[in-house]
Amino acid sequence: MSRFVLETEAPAAEPASTGRFVLEQPEEPSLAQRVGRQVGLTARHGVNALASTVGIVSDPIAATINLATGSRIPFARETADSAMTVLGLPVPEGGREQFAAKVTEAMNPAGMVGAGTLLSRAATPAVQAVGNALRAGPGMQAVSGASSAAAGEAAKAAGYGDVGQGIAALGGALAPSAVEATAFEAARRAMRGGEQGRQVLTQRLEDITRAGAQPTTGLGTGRRPAQAAESVLSKVPGGAGPVARAAEGIQSGIGRRVGEIADDVAANADPDAAGRAIERGVKSFVGRFKGEQQFLYNKLDRFIPPDTAIDVSNTRAALQGLTADIQGAPRLSATLRNAKIADIAAAFTDDAAAAGTLPYEAIKKIRTQIGNAISDSPLVADAPKAQLKELYGALTRDMEAAAAAAGPDAQAALARANRFTRAGMDRIENHLERTIGKTAEQTYKTLVSDPGNASKIAVTLKSLPAAERDIVKATVIERMGKATAGRQDAAGEVFSSETFLTNWNRLAPRAKAVLFSGQDGALRRDLDAVARTAEMVREQAKVLANPSGTSGAVANIGAGTAAFLAGLTGNPGTAVSIMAAMGAANLSARTMTNPDFVRWLARTTRLPAAALPSALAALNRMAGENPEIAGDLQAFSQGLRQ
Repeated sequence: MSRFVLETEAPAAEPASTGRFVLEQPEEPSLAQRVGRQVGLTARHGVNALASTVGIVSDPIAATINLATGSRIPFARETADSAMTVLGLPVPEGGREQFAAKVTEAMNPAGMVGAGTLLSRAATPAVQAVGNALRAGPGMQAVSGASSAAAGEAAKAAGYGDVGQGIAALGGALAPSAVEATAFEAARRAMRGGEQGRQVLTQRLEDITRAGAQPTTGLGTGRRPAQAAESVLSKVPGGAGPVARAAEGIQSGIGRRVGEIADDVAANADPDAAGRAIERGVKSFVGRFKGEQQFLYNKLDRFIPPDTAIDVSNTRAALQGLTADIQGAPRLSATLRNAKIADIAAAFTDDAAAAGTLPYEAIKKIRTQIGNAISDSPLVADAPKAQLKELYGALTRDMEAAAAAAGPDAQAALARANRFTRAGMDRIENHLERTIGKTAEQTYKTLVSDPGNASKIAVTLKSLPAAERDIVKATVIERMGKATAGRQDAAGEVFSSETFLTNWNRLAPRAKAVLFSGQDGALRRDLDAVARTAEMVREQAKVLANPSGTSGAVANIGAGTAAFLAGLTGNPGTAVSIMAAMGAANLSARTMTNPDFVRWLARTTRLPAAALPSALAALNRMAGENPEIAGDLQAFSQGLRQ
C-alpha cells in the first residue's frame, strides 16, 4: 500500500530538524501474489454468496429471535465472512474490489441452484418453495443479482444511507424481471387482448383440448388480427406449409377424438350393426310388451271366472259388417270379401250358437290372438290390419261390458290393461314398424333420415335394451363427421368438422338429449366441446381451407424457383432476400400454430420466480444493517415469498 514518509538531510544518528514528506510506492506484488489474492477473493465471494443464499431461509429466523430476545445472532453471510477473515483469505480493499465483490456474490447462479436443489428436498413446504425459486432461471438470477449490486453501489456513491442503498438494491433486483414480465404481458395483450381475452382464450382452449385438437393462435383467441395473420401466412411461401399441417392436424385430431368417444359407447359400431341392433331391440320390445299385456289382463281373472258367459253381440255385429254383401253387387262382394275374416265370422257364429255368448276365457284368448296378429301383421298379411283392428275393438267392448257387470275392481283392472295396450300398440304401429327396413342398414338409415323428428328417435331408442341402444348411439356419433363423398378417401375414413357441425345442428334438441345421455353427462359434454370446436374451425374456414397443402406446396416451389433463378442470373442479394423472407414467414407460421405458444398466451403474467432470490437477499441485507426496521422488512419479505 502507498504511504507518505518524512525524508531529511541529517545523519540518521542525529535528530531531524528539517525535511519533507514524500509518497513511498509499495513494492510491486509478484504475479504469484496477484493470482493468489484473486483466488482468495474469489473463494471468499463464493462462500459469501452461498451463505447469502442459505440466509434467505435462516436470516428471517435469526432476525425474529433477535427482535424477541434483544440478542444479536449474526446473519449467515456475516458468519461466513468472519470465518473467511479468520482463515486468512484476503479482504476486498478499495471501491473497485468492494464493488466487484458485491457483483460477484450477487451473480452466483450456480450457488443458488445448488442451494435451491438442497432446499427443495426439505420437509417444510415453505422451504421447498424457496428452494424451487432458487433453482428457477439461473440466468435471470445472475442478471438480477448484478443489477441489484450495481443499483446499491450507485445509491451509495450518490450519498444515500443504508436504507436508501437497500431500497435501490431491491429495485435493481426486481427490475430485469419486471422488464421481462412487462414485455411478455405486452406480447400477450397484442395477441389475445386483456383479461377478458385471456378468459375467452382459456375457455376455448378447454373445448379445443377436450375435442382432441391442437390450437393455433387464431383458433384459440378467435380474434380477427390473429386470424388475419394466419390467413396471410397460409398463402405465402414458407408459411403455407406449417399452417396447412396445423389444419390437417386439427381435423385428424378431432376425428380421432370422435372415434374414441364412439368406441367408449360401443366398439366397432357401423350402420349394419346398428340396424341389426334396432331390429333386435324392436322384437325384444314387442316380446316384453306382450308379456306385460298378458300379465295385466290376467289380473281380470280374479274378478271374472273363466267359464262366465259373455255376451258377444258387439263382436258378432262387427263380423257381420265386415262380411256383408254390397247391395246390388253380390259377386263383387264375394271377390272383395277377405277370406280370412269370412272364416273367422263363420267359426264365431258356430261357436256362439243361438245364445250369442262365449265363455270369458275364450273371449280373452281370441282377443289376445287378434292383438298378436295386429302387432305381427307381416305374419298374417292375408288379413287386413284395419279389419283386425275393428274386430279387436268389438271384442274389447264385449269384455268391458263383462267387467262392468263384475264390479268396479274388474273395471279398473281392465281399464289399466287397455291403457297399456293402446300405448304399446301406438308405439309399435306408428314408430317401430315404420323404422324397420328391408335390410339392417336401411333400418338404421330410416331412423336417422329425419334428425329433426325427435319423437321417432326418442321412442325407438327408449324401446331398445341398453346394449342395442349404445350400438345405435355409437354409430350416430361415428358417422356424424364422415366427410362427404367428394372429399372422402378410398378407405372412407376422412373426418370433416364441417360435416360434423352440420349434422349436429340438424339434430333436434330432444333427439340429442336422448341419443347422447349417459356416462353421468360426460358424453354430452365431450360432444358439445367437439361441436363448439367445429364451430371455431368454421370461423377459421378461410385459414384452414385447402388442408391438403396444395397452395403451400405451389407457393414454396414458386419462391424456391425464383431464388434459384436469381442466383443463376447474378443476383445473389435477391436470392438471399427471398430465402430470408421465406424463413421469416416459416418461423412466424410455426409460432402462430405452436400449441405451447397458444397456451403461453393464456397464462396470467406474473413476476418470474427468478427475481425472488436476489430480492430476498437485498431485503436480508437491509434487515441486518438496520435492526430498528428489521421486523417490517421481514414482514415484507414474507409477503414477497408468498
